[in-house]
Amino acid sequence: MIDSVREQWEEFHRERDIKHLAGTGLNEVIRNLGVKDLVVKSKVVLNIGVGLGLCTRDLKGMGKEVYAIDISGVALENVKHSIVKGFLSTELDKLPDNFFDLALSHLVAQHMQEEELEYQLKNVIRALKVGGVFALQFAFSNSPPGEVYKNNSGSFSDKEVVCGGCCRSLLHMMKLVADNGGEVMRVTEEMLFDRYA
Repeated sequence: MIDSVREQWEEFHRERDIKHLAGTGLNEVIRNLGVKDLVVKSKVVLNIGVGLGLCTRDLKGMGKEVYAIDISGVALENVKHSIVKGFLSTELDKLPDNFFDLALSHLVAQHMQEEELEYQLKNVIRALKVGGVFALQFAFSNSPPGEVYKNNSGSFSDKEVVCGGCCRSLLHMMKLVADNGGEVMRVTEEMLFDRYA
């Protein structure tokens, strides 16, 4: 399943498909994640899921040392002039230890299978400096605590992954963060969306 999803994202990035790729600039990301002060203070930033590249370019324009993660090699190629280095989502074990001041993940987690999200959390948390912050937006589920919307096979469908329908409850996300070496410091609710059709 992961290969077909990856191929779909490669195609979206090749076509610069504005229906599927976020065209979110840094100001909107900062507002949605509530990290204005952290961005200002941070020197080395890890941008997760580059979309159309606007946030990545804005970070570079602020003089930040920007690294990026994406499922798509095409996406990383599209932002190569704005980043020091890019990592595919399958090679996060190559992230340097104790290196990043801030990691930003906006409109990404709801496109990830459970094992992919756990792999990302474990490695990004490891790669943060002491006192570093991983600002992560995710699609919230109103299902009972700890429950995740899953199909009978125990994973999200390709459609749920591509359409951003991988919803998780707050308690489930808090457990994932703790199980992978992190600590939830703040939770905010910024936006409400209808679940995809």
